[in-house]
Amino acid sequence: MDNEKKLNSSNVRRRQIVKAVIWSVRFGIFSIIIAAFLGSVSVVSRATVHLSPLLFLSGTFQNSETQSSSNASGLIGAITTSAASLIILLCLLKKRFFCRFVCPLGLCVDVAANIRRKTFRTRFGRYGLVFSHRRFFAFFSFFWFCSTAPLLFFPEVASPISAFAFDPMAILSQTLNSLPKATPLLLIFLICFLISPYFWRFQFCPCGAVQELLYLPKTFVQKSLKHIKKERLHEEKTQSSIASRRNFWAMVGILSLSPTIAVSIKKRGLSLKKFFFRPPGVTRESEFLAKCARCGRCVKACPNEILTLVNFSNGVNSSSEESVSPKGELANLSLLDKAILVGTPIVDFARGAQFCEKDCDVCSQACPTGAIFLADIADKKVKSIGIAKFEMEHCMLYYEQECSICRRECPYGAIDLVWLEEEYLELPTIDENICVGCGRCVVTCPGEPIFLNDGEYVDPGATTRVRALSIVKKSQERIN
Repeated sequence: MDNEKKLNSSNVRRRQIVKAVIWSVRFGIFSIIIAAFLGSVSVVSRATVHLSPLLFLSGTFQNSETQSSSNASGLIGAITTSAASLIILLCLLKKRFFCRFVCPLGLCVDVAANIRRKTFRTRFGRYGLVFSHRRFFAFFSFFWFCSTAPLLFFPEVASPISAFAFDPMAILSQTLNSLPKATPLLLIFLICFLISPYFWRFQFCPCGAVQELLYLPKTFVQKSLKHIKKERLHEEKTQSSIASRRNFWAMVGILSLSPTIAVSIKKRGLSLKKFFFRPPGVTRESEFLAKCARCGRCVKACPNEILTLVNFSNGVNSSSEESVSPKGELANLSLLDKAILVGTPIVDFARGAQFCEKDCDVCSQACPTGAIFLADIADKKVKSIGIAKFEMEHCMLYYEQECSICRRECPYGAIDLVWLEEEYLELPTIDENICVGCGRCVVTCPGEPIFLNDGEYVDPGATTRVRALSIVKKSQERIN
């Protein structure tokens, strides 16, 4: 008896040590991830997103020509790619390895679940609702598959919303970049936790579904190696057959809802037009909405800080809205439309005297899913933001004042001064085939002149003037 007690106590102590080591490793990884997201090293900060198996695999599919992970240079790039590949390999060998050891949300769930079990005494308070793991997991897995698989293999029929937006690393990134704009996702996370502590991890999380799929080969091998019992009681066979038939039809009923929901969301998203100025590298709006993880990495990476995230809670960025969409059109959007658009990046030219640099593709490098994709800098000429619009009533040349700043500053040579007989003036004209809507002409345009009562022109200095140039949306045919 004494030997058994000693053996049991040693086993318990050994398990406690292993558990403490695992938690220490998880807290260490969690601290490294947070430090990388908050750090100033842009390569490490962007590369951290690729630790997620879902985002890494989606980036591999989308950026087959130039993967965003390959943009990291030197030793850091090699370590990042190896780390992401290693995590996927470990997910093949260990069930839900990312959830258990790496995922920051998984760590938060475990800590909160332990506190919940020690705080509440009732069964619901401790464990929440008890779900059939297979049924609910199958429903959400099939739903994420219907939403994401067409995007990976058939981008032309992409769904307008995908599992990328609910990836744990995307949620962490958006929370650290802009907490108010990540509130809807955090609210969904909190509701899932209140329903059941592990509802997010074992039923809802799309990254968990990917890990389950990665582990399926090993599960199949394990089951195939087991010997099937040849002798069973007739009663057990009957009960198991009845239970299996019930489970089968229940599974069919649940799975039949997934494609219906996915198709309805897809149709609604395809009908959404381009309400905002999207970053360079975005062509089709529906394809962009499906690929975007709403992680906010492009916003943080933009050197000129002209990118922001769509947020309907505090009023949508009106400066971008007025030049792209008729007034009141966004106010009539349904909750589903807003849910599809919220958290996506847009170009806001009113965020200061900044514009999109000709030789900058940082947002494309930062995007982990290929939603913003530029094969090279020259690709910006094809995937434009918008187009410049000229209003001669605000131009200094219209008032016979000397000015050629817009033509001189345009990096693409899309603006030229042309003599117009009707106005009997030499005014700027914009070549729509060349202009990409970078906004440099808008920033440098001095705007309409200011005159005194006697007609003398005055340089107002810091006084605001209405600019003759603005950025507007191209025709829908050219966007798509």
